[in-house]
Amino acid sequence: MKEKYNRTYDADENIAINFISLGITFIAALFIGLATSSITCGYITAILVFSGITALNAIKSEFEAQKTCVTFRYLIKETTIRYKDITNMKLERKNQEYQSRSGLSRGYIETLTITANGEDHVYSTAMDIDYDKVAEDPASLQEQFDNSKFSRLKRYIEDNMGIISRS
Repeated sequence: MKEKYNRTYDADENIAINFISLGITFIAALFIGLATSSITCGYITAILVFSGITALNAIKSEFEAQKTCVTFRYLIKETTIRYKDITNMKLERKNQEYQSRSGLSRGYIETLTITANGEDHVYSTAMDIDYDKVAEDPASLQEQFDNSKFSRLKRYIEDNMGIISRS
């Protein structure tokens, strides 16, 4: 089972990432502008650095579940968790609301927490909810929850953990 997903951060983490990105952009533009004695080079550097950071946020993460382990990948970081090391798995969904220029925006954030070898591995993604379908049939929201990427991954891991424990 192999899936790609968009990493999502909590509001506090998102604010911190944006401020750090803005700081890096400002510092890089300042140094390049001073080094070249050209304000245009500083502006171009700021645009390039900010575009690069924005592009990094758009890169999708992925997970690949096999018979004995699951591997999560993001950029160059790869985390492999063996099923036999997992002591706990928790799947949480949170309805996140935030104000945007176009008004109030809503979305569900799904967080999978895997505890293995005393360490928590936390992965979050924004869920793709078909709100038109939910408006027609409110019970379809639970069906969409049950068929989400992390729900299917959790079931897959639980099924394979049962096979390992019986071996």
